[in-house]
Amino acid sequence: MLKEIPEQEFRDMIPSPVKGTVMLSQLVKFQVKVAALRSDRGATAVEYGLMVALIAVVIIVAVALIGTNLSTLFGKVAVSV
Repeated sequence: MLKEIPEQEFRDMIPSPVKGTVMLSQLVKFQVKVAALRSDRGATAVEYGLMVALIAVVIIVAVALIGTNLSTLFGKVAVSV
């Protein structure tokens, strides 16, 4: 039912630990090079710039709308006094 594997064939099927180590070290070197080439600083600076611009637009719109209402309110108070 079960076929015996001769000792010689079994040794050939076991992978050498050196081959795996070399491949792993090459993969790590490649990942380090890719990480060095990729720059996240530029992307985050652009994102922060967009957020600051959006906040500035919201503040300008809020001041323009509230400023008109406050001017009208202070005008009514000044007339009533």
